[in-house]
Amino acid sequence: MLILSEADVRAVYSGQEAMRDAITAIAGAERATAAGEASVPPQTHLDYPLGSGSRKYARIQASMLPAADAGAARLYTPAGGTANEREIVVLWRYEDLNFEALMFGGWINVMRTAAACGLATDLLARKDARTVAIIGAGRQARRQLSAVCAVRPIRQALVYSPTLEHREAFAAEMRTELDLDVVAVPSPQQALEPADVICAATRRPSAPAVPSSW
Repeated sequence: MLILSEADVRAVYSGQEAMRDAITAIAGAERATAAGEASVPPQTHLDYPLGSGSRKYARIQASMLPAADAGAARLYTPAGGTANEREIVVLWRYEDLNFEALMFGGWINVMRTAAACGLATDLLARKDARTVAIIGAGRQARRQLSAVCAVRPIRQALVYSPTLEHREAFAAEMRTELDLDVVAVPSPQQALEPADVICAATRRPSAPAVPSSW
């Protein structure tokens, strides 16, 4: 059985080609689920401390997809360790239930979440969408921008984060990575008004990132 660190996973699962592959995989999994050809039980939520209802918990998600000859389970917690150490993914073969790999799952989850955003964009956004607004400037926001760019001919991205340094760092990094005009803006409204596609990738704010009045 392979045991893969976060660095191992990122070494083979990064870049636009990997993102396009992830979007294709998510689309196939969604079709299989809708057709009853995948097993996707509800996630298990474990309170910590027991019965407390606090924001500390452990959750387990699992699924099996016969068409891919694969099954996987994900265990994650929101506290303890670094972001890369809070998720573990176990992969097995569907055919014989033999374990194939144990992986740190932080980067896998970032890519999976972004791929779902890319799939939604592909299904819902106009084919001629050119401008995207990104609300948030963390690593999830970075991958969601790459996912949108994988399915639409985006020419400009407008990023807003309440922290100046974060949005400027995002713009500089993603400008180079995607060879794209990425502009840091000082308010969410300046990002949203010209946008053809809007992506929200923020932590839970104390106030709405996008007021309903807009």
